Amino acid sequence: MAARRVLLAFLLVFAGISQAAVLEGVGHGTIVNGDLETARAEAYQAALRDLALQYEARVSTRDTMENGVVTESHMQVAASARAHNARVVGEQRSGNLMRVTVRAEVSEAQASCGTGEAAGLKKRVAVTGFPLLYPDQARIGRLDDAGEMLPQQVQARLREDGSVQVLSATSTRLFDDLLNAPTQQQGDNRLTNVVQVARELGAQFVVTGVIRDLGVADPSAWGTSVLDRMQRGIGVADQNRRFVVDLVVFDGFSGSPVYQQRFAASAEWNAGPGASDGFGSEGFKQTAYGQSVNSTLDEMASAVTNALA
Repeated sequence: MAARRVLLAFLLVFAGISQAAVLEGVGHGTIVNGDLETARAEAYQAALRDLALQYEARVSTRDTMENGVVTESHMQVAASARAHNARVVGEQRSGNLMRVTVRAEVSEAQASCGTGEAAGLKKRVAVTGFPLLYPDQARIGRLDDAGEMLPQQVQARLREDGSVQVLSATSTRLFDDLLNAPTQQQGDNRLTNVVQVARELGAQFVVTGVIRDLGVADPSAWGTSVLDRMQRGIGVADQNRRFVVDLVVFDGFSGSPVYQQRFAASAEWNAGPGASDGFGSEGFKQTAYGQSVNSTLDEMASAVTNALA
């Protein structure tokens, strides 16, 4: 499915105000190396953007079709507002996350105003859990932690890239029907729980997905009999393993998907008995399968970055 390019423009100008509405906005900032001031400033800016979206948000889409098939989809979410008498009315720290609530008088900004520093603000992206469609497949290699470790590794790559602000929610599961996810949505093509998660975390976008397949090509190749071990030793047994993941990026404002893609890989699962103890463990990384998965995770992180560029 073609990526939906997303552009967000936020304009907040502190100036004289007329016919203002008093609103409260919530923003979050990530505390890195104990730097509370930077996290507080990020949360404050995020709260101002939240105020702008609450006051006025315009959503427009443009699709390009060839032979009846959508080849490109473009979405723009824009907010233009003035804020006056803004003040922090609440601050809360939870782990490495700083939450700030700002109250301000907000009105429509003049069309002639420039974007100023707003254009350089990072998009806030929450990454949730990637549940396993078939948990029994994780038994070999003890990969049952893949649902949380996979998004954590995607988060690490996004943080290293530095183009977005990453919010962690890897223990949160968005889909009840994994078999049909993410197509099992509301009638208006939205996932209401996406909006709730985005609101709670102060995120503009939510990254999530489902691990479709972690299965080995030939389960009998992993038997414990002498014959099974002999076949593995001489390379007769098929020791390949599959990795299939559906990745989805949702717009936290509308709950609609803006990007969706399936990533797949296959490589030899050449871990010895007890050598692997979890998804992303050292034993896992040393296998040909683990290295193939690692490359796929690089592709997934890049896809998220490009989709939100």
